[in-house]
Amino acid sequence: MIKINLAKREELYEIAAFLHDSWRTEYSDIILSDFLDSMTIKERYEGLLNRFDKKLSDFFTVRDGDKLIGAAVFGNSFTDGYPDDGEISAIYLHHDYIGKGHGSTLLVKIEEALSYKGYSYFVLDVLTENTRAVSFYKKHGYEKVDDTSIKLGENSYPLSVFRKKNPLSIRQEVPDDYAAVYALTKAAFAGMEHSEGNEHDILEPLRKKVGFIPALSLVAELNEHIVGHIMFIETTVGGHRALILSIVSVLPEFQRHGVGGVLVCEGHRVAKALGFSFCVVVGHENYYPRFGYEAIGKYDITFPFEAPDECMMVKFLDESGKSVRGAAEFPPELMPN
Repeated sequence: MIKINLAKREELYEIAAFLHDSWRTEYSDIILSDFLDSMTIKERYEGLLNRFDKKLSDFFTVRDGDKLIGAAVFGNSFTDGYPDDGEISAIYLHHDYIGKGHGSTLLVKIEEALSYKGYSYFVLDVLTENTRAVSFYKKHGYEKVDDTSIKLGENSYPLSVFRKKNPLSIRQEVPDDYAAVYALTKAAFAGMEHSEGNEHDILEPLRKKVGFIPALSLVAELNEHIVGHIMFIETTVGGHRALILSIVSVLPEFQRHGVGGVLVCEGHRVAKALGFSFCVVVGHENYYPRFGYEAIGKYDITFPFEAPDECMMVKFLDESGKSVRGAAEFPPELMPN
């Protein structure tokens, strides 16, 4: 079974060795052998380690069982002229797995991860003579925006820069969105196992609460079509100002594509900018921890209702929130039935 996961630090040498071999295979007919022969796994490993430790890049591994069959490097831009973009530095698959859709799946995962970080554009460069890679990126919506070159050893090679606008954008909800948000919320929770069945009906009452903050009611648009929504409500925990992540909804056809995650991450960013230090949620124990949520029991925080311990969680946006203790206040609309 093919699995794609964020790489750990201890996997970087294995990734470096894989990229080293992939480069030699991919570019044997393009780059002079003198340069390819001079490359070492140790040098590549040290470069990846530097990026990892300085949080400049993230890494994906692609495994078939325990076998590493692919790797990717992405994160901050190193491309001249595009400092604010999210960069795709490398995508490589073992030759036996090329042409089976794994590269496309990996690219989508990278774009989702870059979306979590708030990048509005994705950028990459590729050797112009690598026609297979050029064709791959064009197929996935990347457009050439620049021609440059790169010096490898004693020789220079033409390089093409490709860029793609992130089709997913997040913005503040406005009254004209209410009908679309109502419909998508109803569709998102229809038939869902842990749904209260009334998520769409509590939106308007929550908007009328004193704790409603328009800047923290966000919609996700894909090609100008609303596909997701998130709302945080202000409350108190032990008398301290806090937020409740009250609802996240994504149209069924766009679920499991990272839309909800992008909304959560952008909500956290806005909340922190507004001065909030933490928020609480009642939600799925396998979903929210990936965004830093932890069980409230670790921090002597209580909720005014009974729920499984692992489903009552808190997310700290800065360290000051960890000193808070006490009971969280919930509006009636967010109390479980």
